[in-house]
Amino acid sequence: MSKCILESRSLKELDLSYVIFDDPKSFYEMANGLLNERCRLGALKLRGIAFGQLEGKVMQFILMRNKSLMTLDLS
Repeated sequence: MSKCILESRSLKELDLSYVIFDDPKSFYEMANGLLNERCRLGALKLRGIAFGQLEGKVMQFILMRNKSLMTLDLS
């Protein structure tokens, strides 16, 4: 997932709503991609996903660091 986020120059919006992160590694791969300075994603939808406290802190950190991510939908 991280590779897709980083290598696609045309990917501006990603909808991962209702995805189940069975393996914590998949969530952290996504997070690493979002934290990379090459990430050009402008909108991310993560509807219907129950985050734990640690994942919530990671998403907060991503929002502070990622300059291109303007919209995060967690509804």
